[in-house]
Amino acid sequence: MTRFREVLRLHSQGISNRIIAVSLECSRNTIRSVLERAKELDIHWPLPDNMSDRALEETLFGIRQISKKCKIPDYEFIHQELAKNGVNLSLLWNEYCETCRMEGSRPSCIPSFAIITRSLRQRTKQRSTSNTNRANAWKLIGPEIQLHS
Repeated sequence: MTRFREVLRLHSQGISNRIIAVSLECSRNTIRSVLERAKELDIHWPLPDNMSDRALEETLFGIRQISKKCKIPDYEFIHQELAKNGVNLSLLWNEYCETCRMEGSRPSCIPSFAIITRSLRQRTKQRSTSNTNRANAWKLIGPEIQLHS
């Protein structure tokens, strides 16, 4: 996330946009757009004490809307399909994108698709491992032990 307050502070000290970009680890175009927008709105350093970082961002660029047009994949179906032979995440991703195109919706990005699918797989493995351990423990104990109530 861009630190707008720091951009304005460093610029007020006469530091070049290039050095600000390097020190804040963002692009020169980002620095330029922040400073242009601040100039348009007559925002300069020092900022008012009651202005938070979020308020500064909203003042400069408005409230950013998160797009809700992405179709959420059916992760349970994906997990079931991954258990089949010859099915991989890349194949399922392509099928998901094709389904989205046919429905006219936008697919989510592949990193989030892969991350959520992997985390679901890990959670399911942990559950199945714990169930397997209980079953193995029951085999070791044997049915001859009876519970008394």
